[in-house]
Amino acid sequence: MVSNLREEWADSDNKKREAEERKLNPTTSEREMSNKTDKAETSLLNMEEDEPSQNKDKITDTTWLGDTGASCHLTNSDEGMFDVQVIRSPVKIGSGKSMTATKIGKKRMTVIQKDGSTQDILLTEVKYVPELWVNLFLIKKALQNGFNIGNKGIRIFLKKGNTKIVFDRIMPTSKGFVVGIEMMPSTRASGNVAIVAMEKGKRINVNNLHKLLSHVAEDSARRTAKFYGWEVFGTFNPCDHCATAKARQKNLNKSVESRSTTPGERLCIDTSSIKELSYGNRKFWLLAVDDCVDFSWSEFLEKKSDTTKKIIPLIKELQAKHGYIVKYIRCDNAGENLKLEEACRKEGLGIQFEYTAPGTPQQNGRVERKFATLYARVRAMMNHASLTATLRHGLWAEAAATATLIENTIVTKDKLTAPYVRFFGKEPEYVRNLRTFGEIGVVLNHAQQKIRGKLADRGRACLFLGYSANHAVDVYRMLNLETRRVIHTRDIIWMNQTYGQYKNITATKTVNVDDSDDEEDDATSNSETGRDKSTDQEVIIVDAEDDAANESDEETSEDDHTEATDEEPMNPRLAREMKKLGGWFNPTASRRTTRATSGVETPIPETMAVDQSGRENESEEEAESTSVMIDRHHPGMCPDYAFLSKEVLKADISEAYETVDLDKLVEPKKYHEAWDHPETYQRNKWREAMRKEFKDMETRKVWKKIKRVDMPRGRRCVKNKWVFKIKRNGVFRARLVACGYSQIAGVDYTENYAPVISDVTYRILMICEIVWNLTSKIVDVETAFLHGELEPGQEIYMDCPDGLEHEQDECLFLQRTIYGLVQSARQFFKKLVQCLKTIGFQGGVADPCLMTRKYEKGIVFIALYVDDCYCVGHEEAINDTIAKMKASGFSVKVEDNLSDYLSCNIAFDAQRKKAWLGQPHLIKNLERKFGELVAGMQRYRTPGTPGIGINRPMKEDKNCLVSSEDQVLYRSGVGMLLYLVKHSRPDIANVTRELSKVMDGATPAALKELKRVIKFVLDTRTFGLKIEPKLGEDKNKWTMTIFTDSEYSGDKETRLSVGGFIIFLLGVPILWKSKAQKSVTLSSAESEFVALSEAAKEIKFVVMILESMAIIVELPIIVRVDNVGAIFMSENASTSSRTRHVDIRYHFVREFVEEGFIRIVFVRSEANISDEFTKNVSGAIYDAHVSEYMAERNELLGK
Repeated sequence: MVSNLREEWADSDNKKREAEERKLNPTTSEREMSNKTDKAETSLLNMEEDEPSQNKDKITDTTWLGDTGASCHLTNSDEGMFDVQVIRSPVKIGSGKSMTATKIGKKRMTVIQKDGSTQDILLTEVKYVPELWVNLFLIKKALQNGFNIGNKGIRIFLKKGNTKIVFDRIMPTSKGFVVGIEMMPSTRASGNVAIVAMEKGKRINVNNLHKLLSHVAEDSARRTAKFYGWEVFGTFNPCDHCATAKARQKNLNKSVESRSTTPGERLCIDTSSIKELSYGNRKFWLLAVDDCVDFSWSEFLEKKSDTTKKIIPLIKELQAKHGYIVKYIRCDNAGENLKLEEACRKEGLGIQFEYTAPGTPQQNGRVERKFATLYARVRAMMNHASLTATLRHGLWAEAAATATLIENTIVTKDKLTAPYVRFFGKEPEYVRNLRTFGEIGVVLNHAQQKIRGKLADRGRACLFLGYSANHAVDVYRMLNLETRRVIHTRDIIWMNQTYGQYKNITATKTVNVDDSDDEEDDATSNSETGRDKSTDQEVIIVDAEDDAANESDEETSEDDHTEATDEEPMNPRLAREMKKLGGWFNPTASRRTTRATSGVETPIPETMAVDQSGRENESEEEAESTSVMIDRHHPGMCPDYAFLSKEVLKADISEAYETVDLDKLVEPKKYHEAWDHPETYQRNKWREAMRKEFKDMETRKVWKKIKRVDMPRGRRCVKNKWVFKIKRNGVFRARLVACGYSQIAGVDYTENYAPVISDVTYRILMICEIVWNLTSKIVDVETAFLHGELEPGQEIYMDCPDGLEHEQDECLFLQRTIYGLVQSARQFFKKLVQCLKTIGFQGGVADPCLMTRKYEKGIVFIALYVDDCYCVGHEEAINDTIAKMKASGFSVKVEDNLSDYLSCNIAFDAQRKKAWLGQPHLIKNLERKFGELVAGMQRYRTPGTPGIGINRPMKEDKNCLVSSEDQVLYRSGVGMLLYLVKHSRPDIANVTRELSKVMDGATPAALKELKRVIKFVLDTRTFGLKIEPKLGEDKNKWTMTIFTDSEYSGDKETRLSVGGFIIFLLGVPILWKSKAQKSVTLSSAESEFVALSEAAKEIKFVVMILESMAIIVELPIIVRVDNVGAIFMSENASTSSRTRHVDIRYHFVREFVEEGFIRIVFVRSEANISDEFTKNVSGAIYDAHVSEYMAERNELLGK
């Protein structure tokens, strides 16, 4: 197909190719080339792209042309390649000229289609040819792997199962066209890690280089690339990790400092302290900077007095190995530096110390600025890796060491040569093998090769920390995430993910730094670090400066691993309470309390056995009697020994939270934020909630673990997350939910609609409760969605969630629905309705969520709103229903008194003859969000400005919109008001409808009106729906009254009229609406008639609900209208020229009138209660009407 075009493009750019070939200069550090020489390939190469037409596509650096002539995929970028083998294989082009492929490996790519969809694929046998000007996708290779080829017009596509790759880029030539696709490495498309082999001539995206170089500035990244011979492409995008890590004040003009002219002549040193101990028990960062070439050394100390132990060997090494003689040391006059001067004098080094004046760090500005630069890099590196707070604290020294190594390779406008090259006269070996800090790789487990079983895993997930000193060039320092030990290895399979992406978490972006330079003696240092000399010998150091002394290659000995223990400090009061119990209950906890109360750590004997659950080996009787355990929910988590008996917990923690406002507690967003919560009380609560959730899953047998290889081909796992909520009753709820957005329609689900009870229906049930003197209870089905059963043939697979113990290659095969699945609500609804029908209930026709049962024990109505069931009926019948639900396998919680339903508060008077319905919880949230904004506003008599509506902004007025922050606030406020209108505040229906017109672009006038409405709601927060039913003369028949109205041409822009109505049942408002009509009407009578027809439809719905409940409605139903013309149109089949155009859909009102279903009655405008549903009325009209359907709580209930 494409090969026919080779000769057309063959000879057009030979000079350019030859010039690039001369630039190719492979380094001597490459591995020995493979002895195998692949067959010379002829492919679509070395061709000049013809000038495309306006409607065609251009070839970019991410374009891959479809080809059938080559024997493998060919690319000019090795970005993202892994499992790479160095080769030298000839590739012949159409002109007969050969190019050289220098690598072969695999490449994870993301296909980006023109319609915006993406598809992740894995390319194998990809050859890297630096001289290529275009990438080639071997179609033949895809066909060999089971793909089928087809076409739609001139576009061809490859399809295999659910995977479809469309070659939707069309590139014209003088004789035809070629097709291609846009693909980029998955690491670039998803913003993951940057992975490259950095030989000379390497092409790399500037954003990836920014990450590899520890988040340096763009200019420095480009200068460094030029220095090392890398070709940079792409546009630099602002890095949010750097923005949060490096935010600072602008620089002040600095004075010119004189520098040394000889490398090694003057060292500038300083010490900075970190509040958190590293995993190697280091607290201080010692930085030394060469004054001439800006080369830096970082050392990490347990105590400041160790400065001498680090600087003296450094000075001697510089002289012995490199011939540099240190003559001056510039530092402050801290105690550790005075001791260093004394030690240098005893060693006869002849070094002159230059002390800075007290309080003037500017005199040692070179090292101070270097500290600021490196700290910013460390924060950015950790932010990009999304490390948890625990890892950030433990790995700060590792990040600092790596940042220092990279800083020595950076070229800036002030340093035209890298400091390392200027100081040592050669390039650092690690610069050609750069990785991104925090990257995840699977490391081969050498230590277990001889004893592992056939089915045992060969590798383990580790985190990249830095580059191993005194090792080969491609040996890296990797942190075992389970054991917290550092491994030196070169046998790594890189996962192309940062730690945060691997764990699906977002880390806390905080580093506490204390630049304290106060003199500190050894005793103080030992006390602060929490270690004494008897403990030091048992500590295995993980920091970079102790590579040679403490660790060697992993292949040599398992003891080379470094270990870090990250125990959190215990609450002192809790420690004292635990200590009173004595040491018999738990030896480890006893040692822990001793450390917490005395400040001295006691070594843990190595002979103590701990099983996989983290509990020490003890009998079941001992465990039950103590009620104390070590909690290790999963490997790598910090032990928390605060799980005592309830009595101890209450004595220590709970009393402190008795008066805490739960609304002020911040709910975690991620799993680790909850599991590692800094406050003991909340941490315990969240852990308890998560354990309960796992227990419920196990009890319901929601899933079973399977190997990923056992999944059907082409299927993928649904993602999941933890959702945390503190309920109003103080319960901490942790819910594991599936991410329904990752489900595939037609594969993972088909139907997903689940109905809920209409708000009209449950208001009718409240009237029934009062009129018939019935009992009401709220029945909450616990873990409701875990009861749903998947449809036959549906198979859903899910990733293992955080906190669940599992093997790395395992996933979950769902046996039931789980929260978050698209179909969960529907499947639970079907299960619950099936159960109720088995008991004897019947479903209503008008409202499918209203279930009714009438038998010898009485009558029961159940309103279904997901898992909340509002039961109204005779108490014996309700209790019988609850018992049968439990017998059917449902676990339920029962609230005996109706006081809170659907976030609404319901209050009855003492005689239970009337009730008040309000939404104080929502109003409280409204006040929390907008209270300060409206605090200074006056008290208004009406919710909306009388006679004023909201106008949409014209196109030319788009610049007059509110800011994006205010727009978000506006939408939130209108959303809250809409929910108030739905349940308890009909009086703000019209003004809220007006405000919702500009949800896509609010103006300052609209925002001002919103604040007025919110201020009015806050001032009338005790007002709610008035529920005071009154039977008519015939007690067996219920009466309905309806008021309708319209505002002719109420919308001044669209000229649409606004219709509104309110329906009363036994004098209780049960349904209301304010809505712009769908079409323009030509007269006020027509608009009134349309509003009447809209009300008539709702009347029919209400009557159908009442009939399903065996309630007789008194006919005809009275409908009150304030327009004689509308009444005439509803009662007469007129064909007047003024009415003949009215849509026939509105004329069913006449049938209702003729059948005697409704009767239209005239009402004067000042007596029409629905008037305020169509316009913002005056204070007098508002006061006259609102008392008919709303009331102040205490006045209504007589309290």
